[in-house]
Amino acid sequence: MTVTDYAHRTLLSPTARWLSQLHQPLYRTGYALNLSSMATSVIGMLYWAIAAHRYPAETLGIDSAALSAMQMIAGMSQLNLSSAVLRFLPIAGGKTPSRLRYAYLVSALIAAVVSISFLAGIPIWAPRLGFLHGSIVFLFWFTVATMAWTTFVLQDAALTAVGQAIWVPIENAAFSIVKVGLVILLASRDGHGIFVSWTIAVGLTLVPTNVFLFRRAIPRHLRCRPLQMAPPPLRQVGRYVAGDYVGALSWLLCTTTLPLIVLYLLGARATAAFALAWVIAYSLFLVGANMGSSVVVQAALDEAKLHSFSRGVLRHTLAVLAPVALFIVAVAPQLLRLFGTSYAIDGAGLLRLLVLASLPNLATALFISEARVRRRMTTVVAIQVSLCVLVLVSSCLLIPYLGINGVGFAWLGSQTLVAGVLFGRQARSSHCGYRLVIATSLLAGGVARRLGVTAYAGRRRSRAVGTRAKDDLMGLLPDVLAMVPGLLDVWPGGWVVQKMHATVSDLTVAYVGPAGSSAQAVAKLANKQDAIESLRRQSLLLPCLRQDSRLAGWCHLLPEVLAQGQLGNWTYGVESILFGRDGTNFLSSPLIRERMTAAAAVAIGELHRRTSRLVVLDSEAIATLVDEPLDIVKWRYLRPHGTAFGGQALDALREQLRANLIGRVVEVSWVHGDYSLGNVLFANHGQNVSGIVDWSSARPDGLPLVDVLHLLLSTRALVTRQELGVVVRDTLRRGRWPRHEQQVLAEARSQSHGDPVGLPAMLLMSWLTHVAGNLGKSDRYAEHRMWSYANIDVVLASAGSSSSRA
Repeated sequence: MTVTDYAHRTLLSPTARWLSQLHQPLYRTGYALNLSSMATSVIGMLYWAIAAHRYPAETLGIDSAALSAMQMIAGMSQLNLSSAVLRFLPIAGGKTPSRLRYAYLVSALIAAVVSISFLAGIPIWAPRLGFLHGSIVFLFWFTVATMAWTTFVLQDAALTAVGQAIWVPIENAAFSIVKVGLVILLASRDGHGIFVSWTIAVGLTLVPTNVFLFRRAIPRHLRCRPLQMAPPPLRQVGRYVAGDYVGALSWLLCTTTLPLIVLYLLGARATAAFALAWVIAYSLFLVGANMGSSVVVQAALDEAKLHSFSRGVLRHTLAVLAPVALFIVAVAPQLLRLFGTSYAIDGAGLLRLLVLASLPNLATALFISEARVRRRMTTVVAIQVSLCVLVLVSSCLLIPYLGINGVGFAWLGSQTLVAGVLFGRQARSSHCGYRLVIATSLLAGGVARRLGVTAYAGRRRSRAVGTRAKDDLMGLLPDVLAMVPGLLDVWPGGWVVQKMHATVSDLTVAYVGPAGSSAQAVAKLANKQDAIESLRRQSLLLPCLRQDSRLAGWCHLLPEVLAQGQLGNWTYGVESILFGRDGTNFLSSPLIRERMTAAAAVAIGELHRRTSRLVVLDSEAIATLVDEPLDIVKWRYLRPHGTAFGGQALDALREQLRANLIGRVVEVSWVHGDYSLGNVLFANHGQNVSGIVDWSSARPDGLPLVDVLHLLLSTRALVTRQELGVVVRDTLRRGRWPRHEQQVLAEARSQSHGDPVGLPAMLLMSWLTHVAGNLGKSDRYAEHRMWSYANIDVVLASAGSSSSRA
């Protein structure tokens, strides 16, 4: 480096140095492709925001799955020729037009065959996409659209390969703007306007782009870069394509089958939330792919500089990508709220995890680009197949327990693992850039944990029912409903299953009602011991509450048990349905949330007031209130995760609670036992309580304040997406309550009689009731180490340190 070069490099500002790099084809091409991705993503967000507001969630979920199917088939059919175009078209010389036409023709013909095969089997592998199979118009439309999409993908690679990448963002922006206009225009009509608008926009931008490509871009490329060597023979290109296709197909399956998996396991509403989070996050994944494409094009012309190209792009891109990713993590709920409040609640955790996964993906993408330039196709295949298997398998395992957040954990974990393996290989050459990537990957994992996006944070209260179990239950339901007076004559012709899911406690719930109408009853079935006990308790407790004369005029908030009993190995119960939406649907608005919390506290407070009585907390009462739940925690938690500290902390907690409660005259009453906004139904957009469900943990001699405290703590856990144990620990340490919670607590304590008990002790009692209740419902909680740590370990450690200080 000369003195002049050094002075020039050191005196220029960072912005000036960044702008000066745009004169280099390596960075100019990469930034043009990223500009295209950014424009597509921004306009795409507008597109999906309009679609989310103008179309039902069911339509949005189904159409997004149909588009994913189209893109998956198109990607399979184009044989990853886009990679071959990037690698070999820059050096094809006079054969450039003919080889590009050949790529178009082969991919389009394969797309037609694969599309027809897919459509023929829709009733088997994608029955929810039946609109494509039931109309000859959509059959033809889907096939032609898939063929067009293969060309659409290849033309971007062709523009990049001939040095005209600057036109890629213009072409894609035109496509995005056209589809936005069409989705607005078609919203006034019934049907699948999202799918139709997308596919029409492809056709409208395809023709002018290819006219420009063949008449101007390719001739200009040939004039500027006359052929210096013979173009690679088709046999060599064929071997490259065959090797790369397996890896590309793995990536394609990984990215496009996930909406279909979510649709199958969780339904259309969850698929809609997944699709919107994926639209935002995937734009960051494209950054690595775009910069890798630039490396491939430039290194194809000068392979000796491949290593310096890759390292420079890595450092340069990571400096931009990391701050953008962390910014999106911080504002994820606000971004998704553009589409609707429900999407912000359901998809914020997923978006954060996917965005963090884009950081290790950058290293993976550049490493694949290096391998493509060197034609090491075995390495390319190994990386992409590994990612595909890791993501799909871990997603299928996690989705039933974590909902759509399971996909985010699968992506972040898989990308970090693969980047770590690649870093291990690169570390032999002391490539500092890859050290930076793996450090950023570890930082991403730490940020995810700090955000509280843990395995059960904000978890779904239900999971999907397996296909085999669903078939068994469908056969059993007619016999169950025959036990309900008045339903025998209308089943099965007039009544259908509206929805079916399994709770975390292994209880299967089916909502049934007349065809074309809303559900009128809830059938619950169990064949595992914990679920059977929970169902039997609810079936016994609800009649007791409804028959209590003190609760006259209040029992309309309770479901009615219509039938209960046993059929074979299954225990069943049928209840009347309560209308309204549970409080978790309105959490995004602080004003509505505070109003709901106050209304829910008043509703349960009426139960407490009507059934209250004063008792002396003697040893027998303490054994029921403290020792029994502590014994559940001891045996179910310490058995799989037991430590000497855990046993000592539980014993210390037992003594602490006994000392605070023994001998006091306190008020006891009927309590719910698991009182949270998820178990409270509201009408009029959260203004009125219309029902209270899930009474399996109820008892007639509980502490009323425990219900109110659990309501406040669980609401705060849902809003902050933390576990309840973490919220309890922080509240014990800080001793501060938000103003609206103070008002609810003050109102509840003003109506109680007897000796006042300290709030920290009641806080621990509420936590103990929650933890023991969950451990008693299912072994899944005790076996899940992350849940145990976030809900039990953190509180025991805090209680232990408090005891030691005392």
